[in-house]
Amino acid sequence: MKKLFFALACVIGLMTFTSCDPDFMQDLLEQKPEIELVEAEGYIWHNIGVRLGTELNFQVKVTPNSGSMSELTDVDFTVKDLNGNVLISESGKLEDPANENIVEFSYAPTEASTYTCTFAVTDAAGKISRSEERRVGKECRS
Repeated sequence: MKKLFFALACVIGLMTFTSCDPDFMQDLLEQKPEIELVEAEGYIWHNIGVRLGTELNFQVKVTPNSGSMSELTDVDFTVKDLNGNVLISESGKLEDPANENIVEFSYAPTEASTYTCTFAVTDAAGKISRSEERRVGKECRS
C-alpha cells in the first residue's frame, strides 16, 4: 500500500511539472546559458527613442546554466536596420567563462531610423540563448 501511495505521489508531481509553462520546461531541459540586459543608469535595457548621434550603451549579464555548468564561449552583439541589414556584429570579451560576466557594448547610429539590437551567448556545449530584440531610435531625429 505504501508503494502505491509513493507511486501516486510521483505521478502527481510529474503532472505538476508537465503542466508548467512549456517554454520554461524546454529551457530547463535544454540547459542553455542565461542572458539578460542589466538595468542601470546610462545603459539601454528596453525599447527606447533617442536623438541621432546618441551613443547607445548596453550592459549584458551572461551566466552559465546552473544545471550543465558548461563554460561560456561567446557573447555577441548585433545591430540591424529596418530592412534587416546587419550594421554591426561584434563579440564581447568574457573575463571568467565559468561564472557570471557583465559585458558592455555600444553603438552610435549615423542615420535617423529604427534599429534592432540583439545579444546572444553560447556555451561550450553549443547551446545558445538570445535576448529579446530591443528596438532603439524609433524616434531618432537630428
